[in-house]
Amino acid sequence: MTSAKFIVIEGTDGSGKSTQIKMLSDRMNELNMPLLTTLEPTDRPIGKLIRKVLAHEIVVSNDVLAGLYFSDRLDHLTNDKDGMLKVLSEGTSIICDRYYLSSLAYNSLNSSMQWVYDLNERCMNLKRPDLTIFLDLEVKESLRRIEMGRTTVDLFEKEDVLTHVKNKYNEAIDMLSPHEKIVKISADGDPEWIHAQVWEEVLELFSN
Repeated sequence: MTSAKFIVIEGTDGSGKSTQIKMLSDRMNELNMPLLTTLEPTDRPIGKLIRKVLAHEIVVSNDVLAGLYFSDRLDHLTNDKDGMLKVLSEGTSIICDRYYLSSLAYNSLNSSMQWVYDLNERCMNLKRPDLTIFLDLEVKESLRRIEMGRTTVDLFEKEDVLTHVKNKYNEAIDMLSPHEKIVKISADGDPEWIHAQVWEEVLELFSN
């Protein structure tokens, strides 16, 4: 295992994404593989503004939100201090939680994923993920896990909304998969069993 890789973990709420990111991070750290975990939107100023939009604290149009995401993505890639390109060039791999747009954005905009594709296409020549893993789970099971794991269920975490979000993810995957490696892994099972499948994909990535 040599060159740094850019890995993305995607999934709807309740799919166990955070658990798999932690398990993968722990596994790579045990093997002394330099690693950074990050997320989008970022915690920098534009990312914080996007979060306010997604929380409905600020109302903007599709075009404005797409522009904000593009600016945040560009900064995430090229920031002189801790941008992805710099980190990868220094030999540190990256695991990113949701490199594509938040499920909240999908729901609030209720629009085609074409604008998501257009946004990503503008950054593809700079860097696209080496591997995206989508944790695939039935909506009813996602909702059951959310309700079991949280004292408060957010307004957007309802069956019809999660179904809409999953459909939008599939739309995005169909558009992006001809250009990059996107793998769907069933998230219906024991976390260790799911992790074994995730790890197999990661090992294959590093062996190439």
